Amino acid sequence: MRLFDYLRSLVTHRPARRIKFDACFFGIGNPGTKYGSTRHNIGFMAIDALSQSLAHTKRSTGCRSELLTGSHAAIGTVLCVKPQTYVNRCGDALKEVYRRYSFEQQSMLVIVDDFNLPLGSLRFRRGGSAGGHNGLKSIIAAFGQDIPRLRLGIGPLPSQTRVIDFVLGEFGSGELEKANQMLGRLDAALIVFAQHGIEAAMNRFNC
Repeated sequence: MRLFDYLRSLVTHRPARRIKFDACFFGIGNPGTKYGSTRHNIGFMAIDALSQSLAHTKRSTGCRSELLTGSHAAIGTVLCVKPQTYVNRCGDALKEVYRRYSFEQQSMLVIVDDFNLPLGSLRFRRGGSAGGHNGLKSIIAAFGQDIPRLRLGIGPLPSQTRVIDFVLGEFGSGELEKANQMLGRLDAALIVFAQHGIEAAMNRFNC
């Protein structure tokens, strides 16, 4: 092969430069319309709410997930993920996303439901245990405990009610209003996280 042809082949086959994302938001939930309005899917609802603040959006599938990329005026380039595994296997999807896309681990935020928090509460955590949540158990198995997360309150769990029945139940009309109010505060919370980090978000929004 002549030198010119060899050099041209290197340019032609050079891997495309990966976009550097300023933040990755990973919502935990179950795929399919059957689970779309359940309490366990508040993480997916959060991703849908965030998408309203993004410009130049592009939707795709990959890494066993639904993916949404776009630009946020206050955050920058954003990658939003809705895993299409079930909750207890979502760590596998997040691992694939992390391997394929370019972002810092500390700029990744897992958004998850928490029945131990009253409905409407936001609670940032820098890491820690799964607290009994199977989705967080799967993510911790893949990454360890040092994964920033935002817990969205869906509780309290009524007495004499099984956890699985509660989290896989749908919000009542009064509950849905509170849930939507919580999601309405989400954009401001994510801006603080992305601009100033998990500690600032904890100080500002945890109560």
